[in-house]
Amino acid sequence: MQNRNVLISGAGIAGTALAHWLRHHGFRPTVVERASALREGGYKIDIRGAALDVVSRAGVLDTVRAQRTDVQGGSIVNAAGKRVATLDGDTSAAARATTRRSCAAT
Repeated sequence: MQNRNVLISGAGIAGTALAHWLRHHGFRPTVVERASALREGGYKIDIRGAALDVVSRAGVLDTVRAQRTDVQGGSIVNAAGKRVATLDGDTSAAARATTRRSCAAT
């Protein structure tokens, strides 16, 4: 294959992970994103089980661990702001979570 340039649309977790692995295998990925900047927030990313192996093989396990949020639990609220459910860290696996922005920065 002569052309090793790849255009990836979207700088979310899938786009940045794809870019990482393509670069690892000798491709030249370019990631484009319609947003003007990475979002400060976002939903947690649960990394455990097989995902820990993938993160380790990607060489970013220490970085991911350093960026973890250590959330111990969370609540689900309705439109009126009333709590309708509570999840502890073990139920939601939030204790091992990290933010999308943290992963995109690696």
